[in-house]
Amino acid sequence: MIQARITELQALNRILAQAGEQPVNGLTNIPRNASRALDTLREVTEVMQSDSDFWKVNTEIEKELHPDAVTGKIQVAQNVVSVSTRFATHEVTLRGDFLYDIRNATDIFTEPVEVKLKFMLEWDELPVQHRTYFQRVAARLYQQRWIANEKKHQFDLAEEAQARSLAMAVNVTETKKSMLHNPTLAFYNNRIY
Repeated sequence: MIQARITELQALNRILAQAGEQPVNGLTNIPRNASRALDTLREVTEVMQSDSDFWKVNTEIEKELHPDAVTGKIQVAQNVVSVSTRFATHEVTLRGDFLYDIRNATDIFTEPVEVKLKFMLEWDELPVQHRTYFQRVAARLYQQRWIANEKKHQFDLAEEAQARSLAMAVNVTETKKSMLHNPTLAFYNNRIY
């Protein structure tokens, strides 16, 4: 089954429809209920993407960042929400827009640092399965916060669980989490993965 990519406006209108409210024609100059629904959608999208271990669609691993030749600082893109490294030489975090070495208590680097970055993606950059899942979570939260209908809440939970399983399938596919891709097994089987 081919799924069409849903826009943020379509997601907002789905949230409103699930709550039994009227759709809107745009994302600006909208009624209070639509504004609350849009805020909920954006909140869910941010919180879900910030989860450092759950989603892989907004993650880059083994990314080499280089210090500025003059200042020695490593500036990080505005849409990076977390950074980590797996090497003992540096234990890094974000401090403002720059990389900070916690272990050595400095933001000055003399050599490139290999890191894992987690980005905050725009709505249109997310896979359709994630958009659908985030929209369903937002619909349930919006309904729970502003409508409070228990029967509707149970239905929303079922839809959310279904959407989550589709998003998880994409996550597993993209990260190739399988025993067949395990480096130890590849070594024993003389395979290259």
